Amino acid sequence: MKIKPEHYQFLKNELGKLDRQAIIEHGKQVKIENKYHDYNIRMAWDCLWACHISDIIREWYTYLNDEHLQTALLKACKELNIEF
Repeated sequence: MKIKPEHYQFLKNELGKLDRQAIIEHGKQVKIENKYHDYNIRMAWDCLWACHISDIIREWYTYLNDEHLQTALLKACKELNIEF
């Protein structure tokens, strides 16, 4: 992964604060709306936006791109056992 370890840990900590039941309920709604190409990627990004840390993440784009961040998001969700 291209993300700095301290940024990855911050991201993981923020994702860990999310309400798991709210994620499940949101996932149900996403499936009903069927507005996604890849469900897991859509949900990982939705979890990121639910953290309300976009101002911080924007600074990371000096060395990251969306693909790098997406890889980190998917890995963190898996490690945290966040189920969609």
